Amino acid sequence: MHITESTDKTSWETFNRTQNTGSLLHSWSWAEFQAGRQQKIWRFEVKENGKTVAQMFFWKHRFLIGQNALYCPRGPVIANELNNNKEKLSQVLKILFEKVHQIAKENKSLIFRIDPNIITELGNINKENWINNFAIDEETFWKQEFEAFGFTRSEREVQPVHTIMLDLSKSEDDLLADMHQKTRYNIRLAKKKGVEIVESDNIDEFYNLMKQTTQRQSFGTYQKQYFSDLLKSQNKTRLYLAKHENKFIAGILCVYYKNLATYLFGGSSNEYRRLMAPHLLQWTAIQHAKQAGYQFYDFWGAAPVDSKIKQEQSWQGITRFKQGFNPNQPIFRYFGAYSYTYRPIILKVWNGIYSVYRFLIRK
Repeated sequence: MHITESTDKTSWETFNRTQNTGSLLHSWSWAEFQAGRQQKIWRFEVKENGKTVAQMFFWKHRFLIGQNALYCPRGPVIANELNNNKEKLSQVLKILFEKVHQIAKENKSLIFRIDPNIITELGNINKENWINNFAIDEETFWKQEFEAFGFTRSEREVQPVHTIMLDLSKSEDDLLADMHQKTRYNIRLAKKKGVEIVESDNIDEFYNLMKQTTQRQSFGTYQKQYFSDLLKSQNKTRLYLAKHENKFIAGILCVYYKNLATYLFGGSSNEYRRLMAPHLLQWTAIQHAKQAGYQFYDFWGAAPVDSKIKQEQSWQGITRFKQGFNPNQPIFRYFGAYSYTYRPIILKVWNGIYSVYRFLIRK
């Protein structure tokens, strides 16, 4: 086996789209999106006898005072057949991590973070459909491998560790029947009150709604340009806005990749909350995804009531909202972020400086 830098979009996409570990965040276009934000990116693939067996994309994230970290989102992508060949999987990971270590040394990176597209907990459901379409490791093999290579559980997460997904192979009637009765009522109420859902490219209105939501719930968001670039960079990104009497009152941004429709961002007005527009927005997006042939709808982030993950502590309200679309659907858990620290002393100093910086800008 040998590793090379990938320059072939078609080959990359073909592999990423056909392996269970493949995902939107490891797509060619997502890497281009990050590159467009002035991030230095790398794409590598491992081949054996001319056949791709693994791919990994990561970028350099610049910190304050000239420091940087490397980050690999939802990777690496591993050939499905390697899931049954743990010895070869270990060899592939070794090749990939050696390349990361080389680049980290060349760039004087403080740390490398990675959060594989591996689900470790499915809960008590019929698992067949999920196992056939997602990478599942309930035996913690990946955890053992990462720790053997010197990785430790990251102190912070980058992507959501938990999520809720809907199986869109069900009929629309069954999807409605699966909902909490209050969710069905709110969808009907929004329609009755005259809420209209439109597909749009009006980032200005969406960003205004996002800002109102983040201020109301006390969490951060990206700059407007991020959402504008995202909408342009992904071939299948949809922005849905809810209107009432010609006023935009809520919006969601969804991305479609492989067999998965993903709700990435949402915002709503501080006014008109009684109109329940977010319920109708989600149901419209779910319907459109099903009609377009997508198999699953990912709500992209949820928090179990006993979650110990810091960023999930404020997600209880939004989790209850998402669970309303199927209270019996378990919350899935991903592998989570692991890290390899290269310069621990400097990293500790930088973390202290950054904490002070965050405190000052919030005053």
